[in-house]
Amino acid sequence: MNDSLTCPITFDLFRDPVVAEDGHTYEREAIINWIREKGTSPITREPLTTESLRPNYTVKKVVDEFKATKRSKNVKQRSTFTDLKHTLLQGQDELAVCKPMNRIKVHHFHFCAGFVEFPQKIYIKLNYRT
Repeated sequence: MNDSLTCPITFDLFRDPVVAEDGHTYEREAIINWIREKGTSPITREPLTTESLRPNYTVKKVVDEFKATKRSKNVKQRSTFTDLKHTLLQGQDELAVCKPMNRIKVHHFHFCAGFVEFPQKIYIKLNYRT
């Protein structure tokens, strides 16, 4: 994920980004709490006030587009797995997908059950015998 989409205080994706006097963008709630406690910029250490905070509509739009793209990819992955399930039911009952390499390996004529996910591979197994 791009660091420009995350708050330098919380390290979370922006929900309500604001620009402060120091020119940096922060999550509104995080920078308000920071200013109340310390009164300075967490990056430049310049004095800051909450009155000067302005919404950062550009960053908000980019974050919203990032989230939409991420959701779209997840939907595409789910529909791909659904399509592959139909293929598996025609005689291929185990499918291993390697995420980093985007490669698919299919095993034929095995009895498999359940769904197990590991960090580098996804194994989809169906209760099906050919």
